Amino acid sequence: MNNVALKEAIQEILKDVKPGTIFDAHYVIERLFNDKNQTYLGNISKQDINQYDGTIANIIKGMGYDRVGDSISKNILDNYNCCSCWRKK
Repeated sequence: MNNVALKEAIQEILKDVKPGTIFDAHYVIERLFNDKNQTYLGNISKQDINQYDGTIANIIKGMGYDRVGDSISKNILDNYNCCSCWRKK
């Protein structure tokens, strides 16, 4: 898995989020899928979707965003489930 490319894509997505804004992991995942499709799909092959979503959440966590809890929102498979929420500093 190319976590460097994935991290760069996440950083590019989150640069447009205003400071103080709360966002969830599914927002980032949906943007990756829609805007950075080759990066998203190029990294998913060795994991199932739930593990991959967890990997993306861990990358966000490692980028220094403040975790503020959880939300329930639709994942990339159009199913509702719990995911992490973050606040941009």
